Amino acid sequence: MGRLSTLLRPMWARDVLRLWIAEILSELGDWAALIALAILLHDRTGSATWAASPFAVVVIPTVGLGPWLSTYGDRFPRRTVMIVTDVVRAALYVGLAFIEAPLAVLAVAFLASAASAPFEAARSALVAESVAVEDRHNVVVVRSMTGYGAVLLGFAAGGGLTGVLGVRWALIVNASTFVVSGVLVASVRIGREAALEEHTASSALRSAVGVVAGPGTIRTVTVVACTLVFGAMAASGLAVVYASDILDRGAGTAGLLSAAVPLGTIVATVVIPFDLARGSPLRWIGAVAAAGAALGMVGLALADSLALALGGFAAIGLVYSTAVFANSVFSVIVPDEVRASVYGVLQAAFTGAQALGVLVAGVLSDLIGVRMAMACVLGVVVVVGALATVGDQIAPVLAAED
Repeated sequence: MGRLSTLLRPMWARDVLRLWIAEILSELGDWAALIALAILLHDRTGSATWAASPFAVVVIPTVGLGPWLSTYGDRFPRRTVMIVTDVVRAALYVGLAFIEAPLAVLAVAFLASAASAPFEAARSALVAESVAVEDRHNVVVVRSMTGYGAVLLGFAAGGGLTGVLGVRWALIVNASTFVVSGVLVASVRIGREAALEEHTASSALRSAVGVVAGPGTIRTVTVVACTLVFGAMAASGLAVVYASDILDRGAGTAGLLSAAVPLGTIVATVVIPFDLARGSPLRWIGAVAAAGAALGMVGLALADSLALALGGFAAIGLVYSTAVFANSVFSVIVPDEVRASVYGVLQAAFTGAQALGVLVAGVLSDLIGVRMAMACVLGVVVVVGALATVGDQIAPVLAAED
């Protein structure tokens, strides 16, 4: 309870709390609407491909348009960007309740997902702007935990609302979450009222890419973290195949294995005493990732039972927790004037790494079998994590700030 109390302490500040609630509501709306749209398209077409298409459509803006749209969080007041995008998403999801054509549904869903990119970048930048440097890691941890919870609860809420109210009213109820989020953001007092300097989207994006790709801590942590997330996603993405081919079980077991990953991440981020002011951040990240991947390899190699398999997938969650630690580093060292733009670039990089991980894992599994495929991708994580642990020269982040 002491650790949890420490984590939550900075969240009770008036503006941080309102931003936190707005974030939860927006994420609940995003995920609940996604399930409702999948049900809508399946009902209208009877096709599993159409039902799965919203999940692909909402990822595309993050990797493609996301970095460019995220620059609005630096070019305009961040609260204004969040309010406008909340209003836009609310209107789009209400519109979705009355659209019949499947292609039109996907087009509007694409636009709604594109509007999420500047909201999320502006939100992350505004939260960092509103929190003392020494509290940012705790805030990142709590936001990550509630983000995972929003995914699980949003999926459940989307299915439940659709079952009780029907698709149309479920989408309208989901749209209301964005309205409430916008009202909360409008009441926030902290945050600069205007951009620090006038610049175009192109120049802001170039500056952000320069910050991420330039020599220094940000590039090093980004490359390592993206590689680790690539391996974790590749391994966890094989849960369905692992349940079928190794455990000879069905979809229920696959769901349990998949759920064990975020559970492991949540536990790791709460328990592991990651301290930006003590020790090298990259050594922490590398050590945790290597340990999690090694435990996952052992558990999944020996897994003749569901309990061992669940432990192995939960260990993969330790690897995912390193992305939370990396975000803590970014929250401190990314310059405020390009913070939203940089977050957009980082989000695209992380999403791209995860998508590539799923693709590589599927190909490897078909070529050499699911168990060997998981051993290969987790082996990459062990090697990269070990190299980061022994070869890192990055100083403690807060000490470097001082």
